[in-house]
Amino acid sequence: MPNRRKTIVSCLRTGQITCKKSECMVLAGDIGGTHTRLGLFAAAEEKPRQKEEETFSSETEKGLEEIVERFLAKHDGDITGACFGNAGPVEEGRTKTTNLPWEVVGGAIQKRFGFARVRLINDVAATIRAVPLLTHEELFRAEKRCFHERFWGSSL
Repeated sequence: MPNRRKTIVSCLRTGQITCKKSECMVLAGDIGGTHTRLGLFAAAEEKPRQKEEETFSSETEKGLEEIVERFLAKHDGDITGACFGNAGPVEEGRTKTTNLPWEVVGGAIQKRFGFARVRLINDVAATIRAVPLLTHEELFRAEKRCFHERFWGSSL
């Protein structure tokens, strides 16, 4: 499951983004040092359904707000809220990217785009909260042997 889906699942499950309509749209993003991935999701009973998705080069952009603006110019919808995952701590609705000179402020994004709610979440926390929603097909086994071979050779 791509990180942006983990982010939106996490926000919906924890009540950080709530939907009162039978179907609402949420913008979710995974902010990365190389790429920023955005997706538009419709809330559903078990887990969100992806409607749109796009990947942007983080290195060539000034910040997340510019990326959101470009995404929304192509993908229109009645967006209820937004949730963005970022590597690093989130404090008081703010986060700094670890590999980029960006500061992301949830309130600024909310005001600029008129979203009812914007939440920022640590990307690892988003992943952990989404694990219970993964289907059998979305799971894979992390082989212990690969770790040993890489760091200590195949003799273990």
